[in-house]
Formats: sequence, structure tokens, C-alpha cells
Amino acid sequence: MTPTEPESRAAFFAEGTERARAMGNRGPLRFTEDGAIHPDILEAYWATGFYVFEQVIGPDELAEARADSDALLDRAPYPTKDSPVDRHGRPFLGHDLTVHPWDMAPPLSDPMGGSAANHGRHPFKMDEPTPEVEGPADVTYMVRGCLQHSEAFLRIFGHPGLLAMAEAVNGPDFTPFTEVLFVKEAGLGPSVAWHQDGQIHWDNPDWNEGIHGFNFQVQLYGSTAESGVWVLPGSHKLGKIDINALMAEAEAGERLPDAVPLGLRAWRLHDGQPPGPPRVVRQHLSPPSGDGELRIPPVHLGDRPGRQTERRRQSLRRRVRPSTLPDHRVGHRCPLAAVSSRDALPLPAIC
Repeated sequence: MTPTEPESRAAFFAEGTERARAMGNRGPLRFTEDGAIHPDILEAYWATGFYVFEQVIGPDELAEARADSDALLDRAPYPTKDSPVDRHGRPFLGHDLTVHPWDMAPPLSDPMGGSAANHGRHPFKMDEPTPEVEGPADVTYMVRGCLQHSEAFLRIFGHPGLLAMAEAVNGPDFTPFTEVLFVKEAGLGPSVAWHQDGQIHWDNPDWNEGIHGFNFQVQLYGSTAESGVWVLPGSHKLGKIDINALMAEAEAGERLPDAVPLGLRAWRLHDGQPPGPPRVVRQHLSPPSGDGELRIPPVHLGDRPGRQTERRRQSLRRRVRPSTLPDHRVGHRCPLAAVSSRDALPLPAIC
């Protein structure tokens, strides 16, 4: 009997989850006795193109970041992206900024796939299902420059352990250069199509897999195989990839058979059924989020439409790249065996 689409989707999510669990590139931040990032972490990172750090952010810090996130999202334009006011009739947050902070799109849409947006780096168009829950005409999927609106976010990105990892990968001369808050509202959140980050170094004669830097992503809420980011392991070593050709070769719609989901720390995983009363399975007894993820620009799916029924997935993401574009990997010594963002050095209120 041919499986239904929900059954096929559920099987794909389960198989990807099992592959991800077996990769050996997740766990806590670990250091050697002399304070260096543990070499097993760096080896796994360079081999696969990403590493998932579990429970990096403590519960108090996480609660502060969630509160700031809720307050921030309450100030989004409403009910359309072109509205001059938020849902309470106030001028939306950032109306007076040079760079508009709000990226919004219709519910469950793919606003970039198959278009010239972002220099055409999302060439494949994702499925755009019809929402089964009511919502505004446009919903937020990304907030730019979010550090200027939240001291809690700013402290997270001053986390000594995360900065130690950045230096271990890039060397001491590196530049954090952009930051965003990604949002996936349950039943409404738009998708982010398959793409490779990085734009300017694909033709560099000294190209290497670390030349574009990497993303740090900190989960404020748990992500699942259905709602979270997927990655094609090892694709960071292949240079610029023809994504449309890759998808055509896979012959599996929007699915890449060898891809894996990143976030497995969510306390529940939707079973892949259509929207409705959720049926869930326990995955972990540990807290649902506070995990961080480090990713070179491999081929990755930002995420699928937000058909999940659990609370929205939110993640802070920051790009970091070497200032001098090194072509070698370096080590770093950190004097702290256990650190938190509360140990960070004072940072300016506006980045």
C-alpha cells in the first residue's frame, strides 16, 4: 500500500532524526584541562559542517530572553507588513530606524524560494500549504538587528564559551557582523527554502570551507524535525552547489534524503500528522531549549512552513566570520571550564 503524504512525511522526519542522533556532533561545551575547546568538538564540526551544543544557556537567562522576545514581537506591524502601527495601535518598533527590522510574509508561505531575493540564493520553491488556523495577513518570520532591542539577547552573544568557540574556529581576529531573531508561529510561520549562506567568496582562489564564517543559533523554544532547521552534512566541503539540480536528482519533492534536522532537544516531537489535536512522543526529559548550534554554510533548509501545533520556535542567530580569511584551523584556550553569558564582559547597549 502506498503511504499517504502525512505518513511519508512522518517517516522522513523519523529517519532524519535517527541519522542526526548517530552523527556524534552534539553535546555540552567541553574544554581540555588547559582550557582549550575540546578537539573532539572541532573534529566533528569540521567533518559535518555543524555542531549542536546542548543546554548552553541556563534557565534564568532563557526566561529573560523569552520575555524580551515576547515584548519585541508584540511591537510588530499589524495586521500587514505595511501597517504603520502594531496590534495595540502604537507606532511599530523600529519605525524610525534606517534599517527596517521586520521581515514578514503571509502565513505558511515561502517568501524567498524561487526568487531573486537574497541574491538568488534560495532558488528552490517550497510547498505553501493553506493555513488551517486564523491569523493576520502577514506574520513575522525574522527580526533584524535584534541586539539593539534586548539586553538579554546582547548578553547571550557575549557568552564566553560561545566566543571561545568562535575564536577556536576563526582565530583571534574575527568579526560578528549580523544578528537576527527567527520566528516560527505554530500553524502560521513561513518557511525558509534550501540555500547556502555566504555570497562573496565562492570564486575566491583561496576558497576553503571556513571562508564564509559560520552561524551561531540559540534556541529560545524547542525545535523539531517538522519545524526546525535541516542540514545536508558534509556539503560545506563542496563549494557552491546547484540546489535546483540537487533537488531534481533527489526526486523527493522538497526533501533531501541525506539531510538531518538540527534541533532534537524539544520536549515533544509532532508525529507528522496534519494540523489538529497534537499527538506527541517524549524525546528528552531535559529542558526544551537553551541549546546552541554552530554551522558553517552548508546546504541547509531554514525550516518548513509552521504546520506544527506546539508553541512557536524562536532562535537567535548571529553570523561570525574571520576578519583576515584564514585558510587554516586554529585552537583557542579558554580559562573557564564552565561559563555562562552572565560572565560576559560589559557590552554596549546598542550594537
